[in-house]
Amino acid sequence: AKQMLQLKTGSEGSKHYREVLEKESLIMFEEMVKQIENTKERSISRNLVVHKKEGPIQVSATLLLLQNSEGHSAGMVCVYNNITEIQRLQRARAWREVARRIAHEIKNPLTPIQLSAERIHRKYAGEVSDDVALQQSTQTIINEVQHLKRMVSEFSNFAKIPESNPQMSNLNQIINEALQLYHENMPARISLTTELSETLPQLPLDGEQIRRVVINLVDNAISSIEKKGALSRIFRQGQIIVRTRHVPDLNIISMDVEDNGTGIAPEISDDLFEPYTTTKEHGTGLGLTIVSQTISDHNGFTRFRNLDTGGVCFTIELPVT
Repeated sequence: AKQMLQLKTGSEGSKHYREVLEKESLIMFEEMVKQIENTKERSISRNLVVHKKEGPIQVSATLLLLQNSEGHSAGMVCVYNNITEIQRLQRARAWREVARRIAHEIKNPLTPIQLSAERIHRKYAGEVSDDVALQQSTQTIINEVQHLKRMVSEFSNFAKIPESNPQMSNLNQIINEALQLYHENMPARISLTTELSETLPQLPLDGEQIRRVVINLVDNAISSIEKKGALSRIFRQGQIIVRTRHVPDLNIISMDVEDNGTGIAPEISDDLFEPYTTTKEHGTGLGLTIVSQTISDHNGFTRFRNLDTGGVCFTIELPVT
């Protein structure tokens, strides 16, 4: 509860709620108290967004009126639940249906459009007075159709994310297999290093899905660093670190993908894992949604934090079973 509600330091023990709750939570709580006193209802519920450095948390608060055996008031109890993942899953299901319909409606006419543009170019190239304009126009149509096809492919992949098929696996091995793609293909001035714990227990994981998660996060890190390099003349060296660790006290395995790129802008941080939120010029905004959905399917959590030194760290937490 202390972590969920951003409770004030030293709030342990019996204290008045005004000494414990931060301003945002306190205002909502007192509004609920007034409402339950005025309406004489037995319970009332509200939803609250608590903004933390790691990202927003959706909290459901239910205030219950207690009564003794004689029907007189015996006080109130407020129950707080973190419903962030529940709401995220509900929104993801709705967006999947939207993506499925968009993909279906857009996909069918794309190929005839592309073929028609190619046919026009072949038929009239060299026969019109402005051949350059014809070439540029038809090529623009073809290029944009290809871009739309890639978007439709992303929509389709998002709409039909397969169910996980977990097998007992070593997370470090999956990470190493995913990172082999980058060993000889990293952009200039970007280094990729690993800090993998040697004491990780095995986990029930869908290896292919987790591999895609790693690739997605590393690709995002590369894009963020390249964007920072384009914006800053003094930026010299990009760095990506992938690390794992076992946290026995919480019974979880944690994976970090950290970079020194541009970080996450405040205006999109609240919606970062929502569909169609992107920082890329031609991005579809589905990558991090798929990452979050995949990890949720593994009963895990995805979070991020901007680093004081610049860049961002994405953290995946997976339960040890």
